[in-house]
Amino acid sequence: ANYTVTTTNDDPAGGTCTAGSCATLRDALTAANADTTADTITFASGLSGTITLSHGALPVSGIGGVTITGPGAGDLTISGNNASQVFHITAPYADNASVAIDDLTITDGASGANPGGAIEDSPSSGQGISLSLTGDTISDSSTTSSDDGGGGLYAYASVTIADSTITGNTAADALGGGVHVKYAENPDATNGGNDLTITSSQITNNTAEFGGGVAEGQTVSITGSQITGNTATEEFGGGIFALDRSLSLTDSSVSGNTSE
Repeated sequence: ANYTVTTTNDDPAGGTCTAGSCATLRDALTAANADTTADTITFASGLSGTITLSHGALPVSGIGGVTITGPGAGDLTISGNNASQVFHITAPYADNASVAIDDLTITDGASGANPGGAIEDSPSSGQGISLSLTGDTISDSSTTSSDDGGGGLYAYASVTIADSTITGNTAADALGGGVHVKYAENPDATNGGNDLTITSSQITNNTAEFGGGVAEGQTVSITGSQITGNTATEEFGGGIFALDRSLSLTDSSVSGNTSE
């Protein structure tokens, strides 16, 4: 189904959409989560500004997957208000299903002791649904997780990032200031490992204990991107931490990163 968000408001429980028109993004996701097929969420023409979340993270649980397409990262921001994650994705892996979040700024997420300051893609068991981020800015978010980290993004799933900026995020006590994709110790035979692919993106000025910019992934492939100005407060991986992982760098710059 197709849903159109018409305001920048938030509401507590997720109201009812009428003929595909939804007053809030939370309403649209409530409808999409109840659907077993793929859904699309867009925003009304001209809608801009900031959606400040006042009722916790936006849940994404529909097994059919969903594509959320904003008007542009410079036009529409979703803020966790330094009180919650922005998106909490709990849909499990499914063949031919994915979550895509495009052309938005996602900022000021705070997950507390849970991983994924701005975005977490992790079901209660098994591997999560595949996630793609295109044309996004993920910024100024944090986690105090001492295990899985991911100041900007944590995923126990395959992740593709393109044409995006991930900056100013912190996982002070764990892995992946910008991004942590946790490798699958016992990967699903169909899904394979939790791979991380980054294309034409900037991962800058993030901080973590290990892997200030990027951490892990079953395989990590970075093309046409800049990993700069990130910090690991411990010994390893100011820019990238990929211990015993397959790492490919093509036409990319990894510079100005530091580790203690």
